[in-house]
Amino acid sequence: SALRAAYDIVLSIATRDDAHVTQPFEAWDAREYLAHLGITDELFIETTRSVLEDRPASYDNARASFKPSVAARAEAPWEDLVDAIRSSSQELCALADQLDADHSNRLVHVRVIDGLKVTVDQPLPWGQALMIQATVHLRGHADDLTKLAALQMADIGSGQTPAKQLR
Repeated sequence: SALRAAYDIVLSIATRDDAHVTQPFEAWDAREYLAHLGITDELFIETTRSVLEDRPASYDNARASFKPSVAARAEAPWEDLVDAIRSSSQELCALADQLDADHSNRLVHVRVIDGLKVTVDQPLPWGQALMIQATVHLRGHADDLTKLAALQMADIGSGQTPAKQLR
């Protein structure tokens, strides 16, 4: 599935030797990106379970975008963050595999915050929300993690941090 493929990419990047970057790129460092993805997974799992159980469902990523929540989660050791993504991604993919056409087409109110901006605030078919997670969100953060690692490698010997290079 597209969701599994996207998680495979994120995990392959997160398990590289150069992945653990402490300098921030844009808003977060690598640990915070993984923490954010872990919280996002929990929210997707919760909503997907509700959809499968025909209970009221909505998705709001505010907790996954709230800097104190992300920073607190990012305090975990690197391997714990990676293991959490590995575990939550397996759980979410297994749940997504259970969605039939009716559940995939069920409208769920989705609210997505990116920084201080609300980028989505509308009902979406839940299957479409999961596809956006795979093709936009996960792929975007995979790119962020790759850029962080590349910037850190370029910094070796330069004395500059990636954040300084980006400005």
